[in-house]
Amino acid sequence: MGSEISMMEGEEVLIGDIENLIGVIRLQEIRGTAVRIGFEFPRDVDVNRREVADRILAKRKKQMERVIGAPSPPPDAQRSYLEYGGIGAYAI
Repeated sequence: MGSEISMMEGEEVLIGDIENLIGVIRLQEIRGTAVRIGFEFPRDVDVNRREVADRILAKRKKQMERVIGAPSPPPDAQRSYLEYGGIGAYAI
């Protein structure tokens, strides 16, 4: 497993070089056994809980399995289906 740290409410974890941050994770609230966490990342950075990411990956895998039997893209296609989220789309 990766690094583990203990935190108190209001404390932050900085992700990336401290002079050029990628994002911030903030422990916002602790209420009983529930923890509220805040994330500050650029819009182009996906932030998902593990179970959500696992569902997304399973869906993409299913889509890829359907594409495997599909015909090959035209030779002048500029991008592969992987570059379009694995859904079999091509730019010509």
